[in-house]
Amino acid sequence: MINGNVIKQIVKLDSSFSVLAERFPSYPLVGTLKKTDSPFESLVRTIIGQQLSGKAAQTIADRLREHLEIAPSALHAATASELRSIGLSSAKARSIQELATCVVNGLDLLKLVDQPAAEIRTVLTQIWGIGNWTVDMFLMFDLHQPDIWPINDLGVQKGWQRLHDQPERPTPQELQNLGERFLGIRSAVAWYCWRALEV
Repeated sequence: MINGNVIKQIVKLDSSFSVLAERFPSYPLVGTLKKTDSPFESLVRTIIGQQLSGKAAQTIADRLREHLEIAPSALHAATASELRSIGLSSAKARSIQELATCVVNGLDLLKLVDQPAAEIRTVLTQIWGIGNWTVDMFLMFDLHQPDIWPINDLGVQKGWQRLHDQPERPTPQELQNLGERFLGIRSAVAWYCWRALEV
């Protein structure tokens, strides 16, 4: 489990991260695994956030809440045009409705989040529009899983590139291999890669 001195652990394994230690001494997702109160709403918000800035995603999520209840029955019953009218793309509207349909038809998300990360990933990626990135963000930020390594995330790739002064971004496969030394704390390594883009 990640502890409060996670940046020290990371720097011990890779000194390139030392430039972040003073500015970001605390990793915010430390602690026991979290069971989100509303995994459905968390997943909807994560789908909304696909390929968007945090601010833009928050704006659309707020609009959605103003117009509809973020609940499986409400979103299952909504029309695609209703969802697009608040700023969702056709693909995201479909993905949210596919998720809502699965829950309405019996998928128990509260039970699912108690399963191992691999099982959560297997179930969720069978839903149209939910890929590994969406599951990674859900596992990291909503369930506080400590060893998630989002190798397809552009920010993680760019952050790694900047920290290591590389001419090109690592490919997902290269990043997968580079992350092997950090087994057990890769969620924190990803978080610090994002922070590298702020420095």
